[in-house]
Amino acid sequence: MRTREAAPLAWAPPRSRRPVLIDALAVLLTVVLPTLVLAFGHRPGRHGLRAGDVVAAVVFVPLLFARRRAPTLTLAVGAAVGATLTAISGERTVAFAAMVVLFFTMASRVPRPTALAVGAAGTAVLFVAAATRLDDRWFAPDSFAVVAWSCMALAAGDAVRSRREYINAVEERARRAEESRETEAQRRVVDERLRIARELHDVVAHHMAVITVQAGVASHLLRSNPDGADRALVTVRNAGRSVLDELSGMLSVLRGADDNDAPAEPMPTLRELDELIASFTDAGLHVAYHTSGAGSPVSEAVQLTVYRVIEEALTNAHKHGDGRATVHVRRGPDMIDVRVENRIAPRDLAPGYDPTSGGHGLIGMRERVAAAGGTIEVGPTHEHFVVHALIPVRRADPA
Repeated sequence: MRTREAAPLAWAPPRSRRPVLIDALAVLLTVVLPTLVLAFGHRPGRHGLRAGDVVAAVVFVPLLFARRRAPTLTLAVGAAVGATLTAISGERTVAFAAMVVLFFTMASRVPRPTALAVGAAGTAVLFVAAATRLDDRWFAPDSFAVVAWSCMALAAGDAVRSRREYINAVEERARRAEESRETEAQRRVVDERLRIARELHDVVAHHMAVITVQAGVASHLLRSNPDGADRALVTVRNAGRSVLDELSGMLSVLRGADDNDAPAEPMPTLRELDELIASFTDAGLHVAYHTSGAGSPVSEAVQLTVYRVIEEALTNAHKHGDGRATVHVRRGPDMIDVRVENRIAPRDLAPGYDPTSGGHGLIGMRERVAAAGGTIEVGPTHEHFVVHALIPVRRADPA
């Protein structure tokens, strides 16, 4: 089964610009706004914008825009620049908030061992720079604040990366499960087609045997008993017509090479429907069986198709129904109408329940009816499950 590819969404281009907008917002909040506050909003007793802040702003703006493409490199450069500016100026620059974003991005985009190693190195560099700025006060709260913010950013980034990997793994498992289900469905279809081909082969083989025997009889009686030879030739003609009729039902159905397990028992016909109904009744399924219409001769292939459709429909009713089912078989001059209906069990009426999903027997039933040139509708109707098949009649000429 081929899955149809989804058409491109009309709003895909705006989504492709989302990372740029997020990067611009990060630059605005972590670099531009702190720089503007230092330049225009400083109060007496607090320093304003300095050369180190300007350099930090110029350096970290491109780093924030490039952090997705090279998270490890941008963090290393940012840590080196930030530590250098802090050590030289003796004050913390506007780069501190930007460094927190770089720590988060790096941890969310690289494998955990690399993130831990690079994050620890960057944190150590910033911690040493902060302690140096505070006259080598290694245990000052301001120094440990650098470590705390760096570790929180690394932890948050690692959590985002883990969740992303988990979601990707779940989606991959779902994709593989879908592919496996489609492969299994295709295999079941092929198996069912081989089974149909074997059964049709047996029907055709029977008629060919009749043709061979009657042709020999006609040859023997041609001179001594012309009337008997004529009757034999009529039988040959009718049998040949039946063979052609059966072969038309084998379109697109190929017979498998491995026929060692081919069934040897006669193919079931409409005469065996009573026995089929009785077997389901013995199994605990109450079946109301109704037939109508003329009983004109029908080819063995059509009878087999009707039998298999009813068999599979009752099997489904027994599994998912409430213990009761109704079977209607109406024989018309050109079509056999088969309808099997059962009430869905209350346990299967939960939201989202789909009785047609996952059933390989339903797939085989559709293939069988299609091979006979008919149509079939399978599915729930309110609280009932209905199998409705229309199978064209290919009359069997009397022998």
